[in-house]
Amino acid sequence: MSDAIMAAAVSQVIEGAGCLTRLGVSFAGFVSPGSPVLLVADPGLKAHGFTERAQTSLSAAGLIPVTFEAFTSDPKETQIDAAIALGRAKGVKGVVGLGGGSALDVAKIATAGLAEGQQSRAYALMEREPKDSLPLACVPTTAGTGSEATRTAVYGLTGGSKVWAWGEGFRADLVLLDPTLTIGLPRGLTVATAVDAMVHAIESATNLKANPKSDAPALAAIALVREFLPKVIEDPRNLEARGALQRAAYLAGVAIDETGCAIAHGIGHALGAVGGVHHGRAVGLALRAVLRDNAAASPERHEQVAASLGLSGAGDLASGYDSFLREVGLDLDLSDAGLGPESLDRLLAESLKPENQPMREVNCRFYSDQEMRGIISEVLDPHRL
Repeated sequence: MSDAIMAAAVSQVIEGAGCLTRLGVSFAGFVSPGSPVLLVADPGLKAHGFTERAQTSLSAAGLIPVTFEAFTSDPKETQIDAAIALGRAKGVKGVVGLGGGSALDVAKIATAGLAEGQQSRAYALMEREPKDSLPLACVPTTAGTGSEATRTAVYGLTGGSKVWAWGEGFRADLVLLDPTLTIGLPRGLTVATAVDAMVHAIESATNLKANPKSDAPALAAIALVREFLPKVIEDPRNLEARGALQRAAYLAGVAIDETGCAIAHGIGHALGAVGGVHHGRAVGLALRAVLRDNAAASPERHEQVAASLGLSGAGDLASGYDSFLREVGLDLDLSDAGLGPESLDRLLAESLKPENQPMREVNCRFYSDQEMRGIISEVLDPHRL
């Protein structure tokens, strides 16, 4: 089932340890021989040799890599615009994203901006839906965002607002899932990114847009994270387990590309904007605060999720999910991010911004502004369960 889903979501998906070496010859099928290609590479990958390996693979296939690394986690519009400017100056004919969700988001917006002559701000909150793009390859080095499987990109505008963009022009033509690229991730990031994938899948399977097409990849992703994240924690060099987490992240991406996310992501974006909390950790803690009420509002949907987690029913889901977060060591206390009861008003205001409302509205249970305040208060309390 999941193989068919993966094959259908993008033009080509390649999996397996060491498959980064196939980047050049595979991407050469999408661009003209001898073409310059913009390689958007996470700046932290150079030290591990991953960027050089990608450059070598592209060069060996007769392509000319033009490397862009000047961006940060949660990329800003000015950084994406710099990538577009470099690609335009070099006349690139394709784009490769190598890294975590930030690198892939930069690559996705750049590939549309280059094809359509636009800057990144043009796509914010679907002010413009990209119809055209250069060929795009995505090579994730984390197992969490699933950005390689979605038509969505997330970035920051000048002034601090975190926005999303969506459109067919952001869909990848080629995806490489190489588990060796994730071995160097610290334990905390491995956990947070995998939790991100699980939250994507749970929200996809339970929000108001859930349907049979999205259920299959979502439920498969939940089961994969539940089984294999503890194995990766036990043995960080377990390539089978790391490959399974990459597959889970991809499948969760397929699911949310169909349905979108829900309220945990709206609150998670607020935690990221106000406290700089890592996205996976933020959405994981936000889901922890809403899961019991969500399950009560939509028990049938949550029964499926509970079964995928190996639980007896929806009534056990909140406590079972909390136990899983504790088992894998996700830090529940946000005091390290400077967030506490005094942050409540700022977090509420951020979560109620227009860009977060679509996620709130598609949630299986609607929460009033006052209920949102209560949820955020619970997120800030690591001892609530």
